[in-house]
Amino acid sequence: MSDVYVHIGPPKTGSSSIQFFLDDNQAALEQHGICFPIFERRWKRISPRRNGHIIVAGWKTPQGTPPLDEPRECYREGLDLIAQAAQGHDAVILSDESFWECGHRNPKFWPQFKQDLADRGLNLRLICYLRRQDLWIQSYYKEKVKTRTSLPFSDYLVECEQRRFFTDYGAYLDMLNGTFERDDVFVRIMESGQFAGAEQTIQSDFLDILGLSLSDGFKVKSEVRNQALSGTALEISRLLNGLDEGKVSGKTTRKAVKELQASKPPEEKVTLFASFQAQKDYLDSYAASNEHVARAYLAREDGVLFHEPITELPPQHIDEHDLLDDSVKVLGRSIQLLEEENSQLKKELEELKGAAPAKRKKK
Repeated sequence: MSDVYVHIGPPKTGSSSIQFFLDDNQAALEQHGICFPIFERRWKRISPRRNGHIIVAGWKTPQGTPPLDEPRECYREGLDLIAQAAQGHDAVILSDESFWECGHRNPKFWPQFKQDLADRGLNLRLICYLRRQDLWIQSYYKEKVKTRTSLPFSDYLVECEQRRFFTDYGAYLDMLNGTFERDDVFVRIMESGQFAGAEQTIQSDFLDILGLSLSDGFKVKSEVRNQALSGTALEISRLLNGLDEGKVSGKTTRKAVKELQASKPPEEKVTLFASFQAQKDYLDSYAASNEHVARAYLAREDGVLFHEPITELPPQHIDEHDLLDDSVKVLGRSIQLLEEENSQLKKELEELKGAAPAKRKKK
């Protein structure tokens, strides 16, 4: 029976780095009897490297939410493609960070997915990476500000209490207990000092789960850049999201904000929490859950899940003069980009007119 390893996230735990690494090393994986398939089906704004999305998408409405009670056709298509990929391989790897949310919102998902794979002679095993909650929520917020939320961070914290399944790791893992044996759920910690392998990177750690190491013919090729917004770029993007429910903050303004961020020198590290105490209080709210995970899932007698200490950083402060100055830059750059696009479209239109046959005039 072949194993299907499903890397389930959650988001903002190095998923892109893992997906690029697996894609770059398909040949090396094949030499060890492992397949990381890239399927032909595509979804807007979803990288083909998120090859598990063919399964996740089957449990969402066409609009994305709310979840369905029963999967759609692409789910069954995905099952068959996974079974095909498993032929001649000891293992298949799937990855998509939205597995985490899908498994929470659809109580049937994990039991049915496991059974449907078993019916095809495949054994489902899960891989998840856990990031310290105070770091995770700040990273996740910055990602959402890029395209969606207009809430200040303090308000976003309150809203995220409704999505606590992202960060209550103990509750999520316990939910899996009725479906999976402990040996089939690999729990890893996203901290540089806790990564396995000689290199102590997320790539060497992931290979360790498979019983491999980077020295087994693997290379870290792609430099993954998912630049987080900060400072005035973060604030401008947040404010733009508030215009007409985010519709105004389209690709042009997002590109202008991204260019603004790239032009900035590295900023002093700050926290989005109101104070150091607020950050500690937030993390403390997960203390019992984290201790449970450390003891029950990692067999740590001391109950310590994360080793890195909380660094006391100054709260973020946006200078009003800098915000005004950078807002004008984003506005001006957005206009430039639109003018460049219009100029190109006009040129293409003139070329099409020139290539079109002339109409004969009626006598």
